[in-house]
Amino acid sequence: GNFSATEASDLAKLINYGSLPVQLEELTVQDVAPTLGKDQLRAGIIAGIIGLVLVSIYMIAYYRVLGLVVILGIGITAALMLVVITSFMGEMLLGFLGGSGRPVLTLAGVTGLIVSIGVTVDSYVVYFERLKDEVRSGRTVRTSADRGFARSFRTIVAGAIVSFLGAAILFLVAAGSVRGFAFF
Repeated sequence: GNFSATEASDLAKLINYGSLPVQLEELTVQDVAPTLGKDQLRAGIIAGIIGLVLVSIYMIAYYRVLGLVVILGIGITAALMLVVITSFMGEMLLGFLGGSGRPVLTLAGVTGLIVSIGVTVDSYVVYFERLKDEVRSGRTVRTSADRGFARSFRTIVAGAIVSFLGAAILFLVAAGSVRGFAFF
């Protein structure tokens, strides 16, 4: 390039900064097919679907009719996520956060989506357990629903805030696919 001797020396120092004083030697070479990432993404999505089905079965078995409410809530949450991910709003949000273009669904992103669905299910469990406690104490279901929600709301909000802060901090300090996990 068009570097002076000083600029070339400064560039060499910049490149070598923090390097170890050892020579690296190549021990093995492995070729990876370009479909490996696609296969891993597909396996992650399948694992997420299987997990979602198992959670749904468990929620219906344990909470009966309220389990259907959980499944409906997960469906609504999934629909809202899909809108955000695939719409102009997703592009705007990612641009606002310092990214460019549309959010790309990677294996880390699928993991982030699965974790966010877990947070949703956790919120339902906190509320339903509080509801059961209220009914056990002799209140009617109608009264228990109001009191249970009022008493569980702070716990649910606190859990959501902690999850959001963790994701925000991870997004700010991470790079690459870990940032995709934090975004989703």
